[in-house]
Amino acid sequence: PQVQAPGVHPLGTQHYFGSTTPTQFLVAAPASVAIQTFADSFCPHGLSALQTAQTLNQAIHQHIQYNIRTEPGVQSTEQTLALQSGSCRDSAWLLVQLLRQRGFIARFVSGYLIDLPAQSEYLVNNSPNMAEHQHTELHAWCEVWTPDMAWVGLDPTSGLFSGFGHIPLATGIHTEQASPLTGWLEPCQVTFSHSMQLRWIKT
Repeated sequence: PQVQAPGVHPLGTQHYFGSTTPTQFLVAAPASVAIQTFADSFCPHGLSALQTAQTLNQAIHQHIQYNIRTEPGVQSTEQTLALQSGSCRDSAWLLVQLLRQRGFIARFVSGYLIDLPAQSEYLVNNSPNMAEHQHTELHAWCEVWTPDMAWVGLDPTSGLFSGFGHIPLATGIHTEQASPLTGWLEPCQVTFSHSMQLRWIKT
């Protein structure tokens, strides 16, 4: 089924639409000329949600350079396209907007990425603790709603589908809903740091 809806997209489809989950909006989200041009340049119309998502996912991976950006917030899609570069969260938000411009339901995801070693690497290291040979980092990606597979994750930083190493912490219709910190503070001097440690628990 298709549903008449503006550019506001659901965080949870059943919560938003009740028992009937749409596959696509009748009215696509409004988009800038830059968004429409990028989508039309790399992705033909008439594809399914999954086909569209993977085509655009690959296009962002190939044409938007990945940068580690420490500034707060997320770039606008127009800024990311103009710079042809951005962080993982910038590319993820760009993919969300591209999918919505085509009428599909998409959301922003924030979490962790565990860089899993290949089995051959693990055998060479011969370590009982696989975590010693893994890398973890904060990451962001996108999810698109498909009628057959529900939410499917895509990572435009790598151009691949999300997998076992993608650990979601928060999803949102807007990027602000997936932010780990919100609020206001008077001007002050502050030092911020974070660390992550991975430990496998045998069951």
